[in-house]
Amino acid sequence: MNCEQIASLLNACSHMDETDGVYITGETATVDVLLKAGNSGPVPIARVKRVALHGEHLELETDEHSYLVPPESFFGIKWTAKETRVSRTGFHA
Repeated sequence: MNCEQIASLLNACSHMDETDGVYITGETATVDVLLKAGNSGPVPIARVKRVALHGEHLELETDEHSYLVPPESFFGIKWTAKETRVSRTGFHA
């Protein structure tokens, strides 16, 4: 996938705000970036706060880590709106 296609996907996500090729996750959702991983299926980078498009690479930031990846490894995005999350209480095996 090229940076133009990635920008199109990020722009389609209503929970991402863009300024000069930098996409910031809003407070209304949790956003995960999916990366290609061969035959094993996509690998999620969870709770991405920032995605910057730099042409030759993408910069992904979470609260704990920063990642530099080639645009070809980008597979897609997924998000969960915070108002739809259900809190679980009690014992869970």
